[in-house]
Amino acid sequence: MPENQSLLQQLEEILHWKKSKKFYADKLGITEIEVEELLKELRNQEQSEEAAEIGNYVAELENAVIKFTEDLAKGTGEVVANFSEEV
Repeated sequence: MPENQSLLQQLEEILHWKKSKKFYADKLGITEIEVEELLKELRNQEQSEEAAEIGNYVAELENAVIKFTEDLAKGTGEVVANFSEEV
């Protein structure tokens, strides 16, 4: 696992070069299949981090919104919220 983590970090550092999987495989001394697996792992990490950020944002909004009403017949809505910073 530590070796895999090291490869992940190395791959992440050189991804900005925008080269082929073969290039990355040669550079890291691994196979193209292993590069593909590392790329999938990096994508999964990014998605889980993004989901956590969205979850935190939603939780903050849920804590801030005091009242939410909407009138579909009139096409109006009202949100009363309490924010720590000026909007």
